[in-house]
Amino acid sequence: MQTPHSTTGYTPAASPSSAKAVIGMAADHAGVTLKAFLKAWLETQGYAVRDFGTYTANRVDYPDYARLLAEALLRGEVDIGISICGTGNGISMALNRYRGIRAALCWTPKIAQLARAHNNANTCSLPARFITTDTAQAVVEAFLATAFEGGRHQQRIEKTDALPFTPRGHRKIIRRIIAACRALVPGRHA
Repeated sequence: MQTPHSTTGYTPAASPSSAKAVIGMAADHAGVTLKAFLKAWLETQGYAVRDFGTYTANRVDYPDYARLLAEALLRGEVDIGISICGTGNGISMALNRYRGIRAALCWTPKIAQLARAHNNANTCSLPARFITTDTAQAVVEAFLATAFEGGRHQQRIEKTDALPFTPRGHRKIIRRIIAACRALVPGRHA
């Protein structure tokens, strides 16, 4: 398990490659079959797995399951996340809305290894519609076996963590300002 960290909200207690980590899993309807396959495999490898759904192929919205996984990671209930949707993009984007979550879209073992080693990713997002179960297993295996290198990469993590989150209200104001500026440009219609 992990303890909260003051700047990111997430610090694993142990590298996933050392003690057996507690794995949190979440998927939408497109990833439910791959999630079930990986969950069964992880359990045979000795990992404890917390499954945050979904559990059927009925259409659902990936942000609902990303939220459950992100909150469990941030509370320290799981050490590492595995998230799955059709492309891996949507669920990864939803997870990355949470400060302290670093979800990486991984479709090869090398990308998974670099996501952990260089980016200290704490969630591996998989594109269920674009990889085989064998590839998914190899990706997860590489992700879990790789530790963060730290060093020069730590500074980049800290800079990323320091980036501000822009509330939605600010985006609306910025769009209005841009529209007003465009309206002032002669010969241009906003």
